Amino acid sequence: MKKRKHELSLMNVILCMLVIFIHAASTAVTSADKTSLGYALLLPAWRLAACAVPGFIFLSAVKFALGAEKEGFSYGRYMLGRIKRVWIPYAIATIIYFVYFVLLNYMQPSAGEFFKLLLDGNMCGHFYFVVTIMQFYLLAPLWRVILKKVSEPVWAMLSVVAAVPLGWIFGQYLPDFIAIFYKGGIFPYADRVFTTYILWWMAGLIVGKHYEKVKDVLSRGWKGVMVLFIFAAVMNGGLSYLHFSGKTSIYWLETVHVFYIMCAVTFLFAITCRTAEVPVLSARPILFVDRASYSIYLWHPLFLYFGKALLGGKDVSLLTTFVVHLFFAFVVTITVCVGVSVMIGALKARIKR
Repeated sequence: MKKRKHELSLMNVILCMLVIFIHAASTAVTSADKTSLGYALLLPAWRLAACAVPGFIFLSAVKFALGAEKEGFSYGRYMLGRIKRVWIPYAIATIIYFVYFVLLNYMQPSAGEFFKLLLDGNMCGHFYFVVTIMQFYLLAPLWRVILKKVSEPVWAMLSVVAAVPLGWIFGQYLPDFIAIFYKGGIFPYADRVFTTYILWWMAGLIVGKHYEKVKDVLSRGWKGVMVLFIFAAVMNGGLSYLHFSGKTSIYWLETVHVFYIMCAVTFLFAITCRTAEVPVLSARPILFVDRASYSIYLWHPLFLYFGKALLGGKDVSLLTTFVVHLFFAFVVTITVCVGVSVMIGALKARIKR
């Protein structure tokens, strides 16, 4: 098996857990009484977990930069690998979800509708990430050119500086930008256009290019990063509660959220670099979950649907619903996906012998 860096594996597992939490807690967050203590505790945590997808984009770019240093890069071979490891599992998952939804009469059995959902990632809410990351993979030659430039500090700085406004103009405000030229048009796919996440990708490329230096600096300066992270988390969590509970309207909340994500991704990378070699954090269970993380990402909503089906229309408390959702999303999903991953790995090893 390909040897992985412990800190990247650990950060990947943490981000995976955050994604599962977001989906497992969504019903509780949207259904809770906004004046309750439970909402005041859960909403900020739910909001803070939203650093997961930018974190995944960052990690993907770090890994790309580390791999791009190797000789003999072939764009064709690279894309075939991405299709095999990312797109095909996604397509299989899309088929299974579609069949499940058709059986439950949530959708009609339409080939046209299926292929539309396959391409735009709307079969299930979390699939937009696959559509997004494939765009970054398709642009691999561009990133390789940029990697040659960012070896110099001035180009590294300029790349990040340019990525911030690009991410806002052609990401957060992309529908408004398009509306300037296409009057009355609505563009619903801004959350899956690569420009929306260009800041996190560029940051990942630069970190990957200067990996050992950045790792050393953040490992030694993790306390300062932690203080900044706590400040950003308290501000984002507190203001999010005030806004979403209806106590006040904060139109600039998204800017605060982006600042928090910057701090959160930096902190997660710093703390995993600092603690990756701790025995319990580099143990085999962490590595198993890391290797199965993409499967866990793809399939956890399906197990969550099973948990919801188990509850059915039963009159149970919101707390009970939340616990059941957590159990199916975390325990059942991880157990099944890791188990399947281990069995497939063992089968491949046996075939090779």
